[in-house]
Amino acid sequence: MEGAASGGTVKGTRAFACSHVREFGCSPTAGGFRELPVHFRHVAALRELPAHHRDPFDRLLLAQALVDGLTLVTADTALPPYGVPHLWAGR
Repeated sequence: MEGAASGGTVKGTRAFACSHVREFGCSPTAGGFRELPVHFRHVAALRELPAHHRDPFDRLLLAQALVDGLTLVTADTALPPYGVPHLWAGR
């Protein structure tokens, strides 16, 4: 499973958004996942993003994916125009 802040790979370690912690037991780290912290490089990348999407959290996920070379798992049709690698999670 790959995804920005949701299962992508950063320096050989999986990153994980904690929305599905129950699936991995008491801790996401038990599944080999780790948190993906927000760094200044991610915030700086926000300034470069075009205004296709106005949700600040989604924009931060986009910035993390672009900066760290992650694949974003999404069902949001407003995110693909940014050109970030993504896996479609929609129906």
